[in-house]
Amino acid sequence: MTKASAVMLGEVARAVGGMLTGDESVAVRDVTHDSRQARDGSLFVAIRGEKTDAHRFVADVMRRGAVGVVSELEQPADFTGAWIRVKDARRALALAAAEVQRHPSRELKLVGITGTNGKTTTAFLVAAIIEAAGEPSALISTVEYRIAGERMEALH
Repeated sequence: MTKASAVMLGEVARAVGGMLTGDESVAVRDVTHDSRQARDGSLFVAIRGEKTDAHRFVADVMRRGAVGVVSELEQPADFTGAWIRVKDARRALALAAAEVQRHPSRELKLVGITGTNGKTTTAFLVAAIIEAAGEPSALISTVEYRIAGERMEALH
């Protein structure tokens, strides 16, 4: 991401409907909920899971260079970084990622196929027609996934 297109923390806070404590002019490079993937410029979304509460990794992600934390909890008194408090961290994860990546899904053309019989065959035919027209396509079916020329078996 170039500096001109960098997304600022304040923009992300507004996109997720959160309350920001900290510098809103900090550039956000990526968004993650996996503390092991946090790096310089990351925004970490701390989510409570069934077995692990990601809030226990906040200090670690900040040491790794994260620019802030998104959480449903109030900012701890001893935390000095940027904190965005939200009502729903899982929803905020999706909204923040979309904002930081500048909403790539808005550029997609989507074809959905529904019905009782013939969905997979129809999906494969539609993908073939799109590709024959010289357009890139991706495919999600019960048989396989295709994206950027790669095929992966669908595991149900």
